[in-house]
Amino acid sequence: MKTMLVALICLLVMVYSVQATDFDGDGRDDVAIFRPSSGMWSVRGLTRTYFGSTGDVPFVGDYDGDGSLDYCIYRGSVGLWAIRNVTYTYFGSQSDVPITGGVTNISQFTAGDIPIAQSTSMNYWCGTSYRLLSEAQLGLGGTISVSFRIYPSSASGIASGQIYRNGQPVGTEFSTATTDPGMTFSDDISGWNAGDLVQLYCKRNGSGCMYGGELTIKVGPGGPYAGITNP
Repeated sequence: MKTMLVALICLLVMVYSVQATDFDGDGRDDVAIFRPSSGMWSVRGLTRTYFGSTGDVPFVGDYDGDGSLDYCIYRGSVGLWAIRNVTYTYFGSQSDVPITGGVTNISQFTAGDIPIAQSTSMNYWCGTSYRLLSEAQLGLGGTISVSFRIYPSSASGIASGQIYRNGQPVGTEFSTATTDPGMTFSDDISGWNAGDLVQLYCKRNGSGCMYGGELTIKVGPGGPYAGITNP
């Protein structure tokens, strides 16, 4: 079981845009960024502070219940959660993906920047008709980039995979005759809504069976998502 990443990115200089949040209590969300290279948090027109470093994932929220926002980072390399001037704890590992509060709709951002869902499992299927091998449920809508790996079990077989939405094909059909490790394919798909299932369907042609999995979903900024399950 995997959890989902809530992380925001701007291109070129690795600047993360923090969840849309009201930093000054005026009832309106403020524009903010986190720059990992220097640990700088900057809220446009309000304040600037330094907390965190390269590789950290930024979050904000009222972690101590005092009614004010706190700056928080997750450092996956050591499983560190650190909340500025409040506390720190260790929970998780480098292969885990952190989850926290929601953000605005992701459709305005570019697909393919940050992984929000990843499954390391590979499942097999010996049928010549499409079957569901892996899926994830989205918590927000927008455009996502989906990748997956497939390969046939024998040199005389062909493995095919395609992304479905709620049981209906929406992605490009990809096929490969390359045996293990096979091929990884990626597809940018728009029009997702909260609650939609991102599904990997696979089939084989020729002899033997096929393997499919390692479903990965990427966005720019993202929100809270359910984990990937493997039926």
